[in-house]
Amino acid sequence: KKLFCLDAYTGKLIKTFGKNGTINVGVTPIPPVIYKDNLIVIDTKSIMKVYDLFSGKIKWKYKINNDDPSILFENFFKGSPWGGFSLDEKRGLIFFTTGNPEFWHQGIDRPGENLYANSVVAFDINLKKIKWHFQETAHDLWNFDLAAPPILTTLKKHGKNIDVVTVVSKTGNTYILDRDTGLSLFKITKKRSPISNVPGEKTNPYYLEVDLPEPICRIKMTEDEISDLPYVNQDKIKEILYKSETGFPIPPKLGVKNIQMGGCVRWAGASIDTKKNIMYVSADQSPYLVSIIKNPEWIGNYTHKWEKFVDEKNYPAVKPPWGSIVALNLNSGKIIWKVPFGEWDDLKKMNIKKTGTFNRSGITASSGNLIFASGTQDNNFTVFDSNTGKELWFYKMTHPGSAPPLIFENNSNQYVIIPAFEKGGKKIYAFTLK
Repeated sequence: KKLFCLDAYTGKLIKTFGKNGTINVGVTPIPPVIYKDNLIVIDTKSIMKVYDLFSGKIKWKYKINNDDPSILFENFFKGSPWGGFSLDEKRGLIFFTTGNPEFWHQGIDRPGENLYANSVVAFDINLKKIKWHFQETAHDLWNFDLAAPPILTTLKKHGKNIDVVTVVSKTGNTYILDRDTGLSLFKITKKRSPISNVPGEKTNPYYLEVDLPEPICRIKMTEDEISDLPYVNQDKIKEILYKSETGFPIPPKLGVKNIQMGGCVRWAGASIDTKKNIMYVSADQSPYLVSIIKNPEWIGNYTHKWEKFVDEKNYPAVKPPWGSIVALNLNSGKIIWKVPFGEWDDLKKMNIKKTGTFNRSGITASSGNLIFASGTQDNNFTVFDSNTGKELWFYKMTHPGSAPPLIFENNSNQYVIIPAFEKGGKKIYAFTLK
């Protein structure tokens, strides 16, 4: 709950910042951002706090999710920012993404759109107000939080340079929005939403359909998507598939299971080559089964049941790849290439390779046509050719990477650093680039 101000070279507390070099800011998963003489944080209660950079004294606060609880319904929980900040200093705008409201798969006690949840938000620091917001999933019932931080870049459309903010989501969609207006550079269509059969549940009237940019991940599991690995009993998977509904935009219901494709792009987000306007992103997908069950002791009288949809060896019942790296042309919205990311040791012994694995640490693209990637369950730190997706080199660490690799230069030497803290790891790996 404390923010520390340290000397970057010595690690010592700076005594003039706040009290003994610290400020009590509340719980926040987002690193602060500095704009002029302001130090800005957002906590898990969706409160933006702006401090004087030098004294540590608070200047002002702003509540992002400001829906007031009614007599009948409590304000929805969560929906708070946690994907990270991006700052446009010229405009004085902060861009951030927000999480999903709770409870995840039922929203009886939080009717309406649940404003600013599942959204990209542009906040004007000088005017102290929200300039615009773009909500991907209103009244979310699928756990589709916008986990990845927004990225700022400039695209050329119709002979004109347009400053944009780019966000990739758990649905596999990529949104490219004008920084000034929040309008999408690609067409987005509103479609009528299916209706829930849960008493008291009101799905949002519309959901968004995106044709371009092309989706990073699958949003549904169909018969064609059933795992085709040689040992898999497809009839058993088909039996479950035929008795279930197939995910978004169908909401979880009573009396039937809903197969949802989980994962896709998580909080590490993407990496953009701003000269080529190509976005590189790591993704993973596993299906799971969601059903709504009656529970009088739960808020709204209903809760959900969640279980993995797996084959007989406990691997995802959907066809690989289960983890991928994707290169997307932001100008055209077209995928350039897509390659599997990661392997499972037990499957490799059966000569089943390159299935891709769960991963969440993200990737970093360099200007030297290289992609540095880690976080897969084989513990590999891997280098890819960013033009083709070809794997060039790998190093096996003791644990999976836990954050996007960091590239830096010192005394004309280039280095790349990877923290490997997943699954109890305690190491940081550093490599030189030659």
